[in-house]
Amino acid sequence: MGDRDYEEIADIDGTYALYDADYTAFSEKIHLIFTDDCLADTDYAIKFIDHEGSVAVDRYLSDDMVENTTIQVQEAFPDTYRPVHSTEDEVEFTLISHYDRNGWNDTDDPIDVYTIEYPIRMVRTDSGWRIDEFHTTMFG
Repeated sequence: MGDRDYEEIADIDGTYALYDADYTAFSEKIHLIFTDDCLADTDYAIKFIDHEGSVAVDRYLSDDMVENTTIQVQEAFPDTYRPVHSTEDEVEFTLISHYDRNGWNDTDDPIDVYTIEYPIRMVRTDSGWRIDEFHTTMFG
C-alpha cells in the first residue's frame, strides 16, 4: 500500500483490513511491475483481495514478527547481486542475502553469517519490462 496514502476503513472478519483504495487501480499498478506468472507463483491472490471494489489486505502482513519463527537477516552485511545472463528479452541475476545463525541468541553471541542465493528474473513483455521471478531477503 505504499507510504500509507490509503487509510484503513474497516475490518473484514479479523482477517483482512479494508482500505479506501480502488482494487482495479491497485491491481493495474501491481501488473506494471510483475508478470501474471510471477504473481501466480506467490500468495499475492490471498494477501490482496477485491472486496466490493476496494483493496482488502491480509492482516498477517502487518502482524509483528514472532521471534524465532524466521531466519535472522544480517543487516550489517548488505545484499549483493550477481549477474547470471541477459538477452534482449530477459535479464536474470542472483540476490545474495546474508543471515546470522545466532541472530536470535543473546547479544553476546558472535555473529555467524551465512548466505542464501535467490534467483530474480525480468522479462520483456508487449507492455514493457516486468519482474517474472522475485525473492527478498526478508521473505525468501
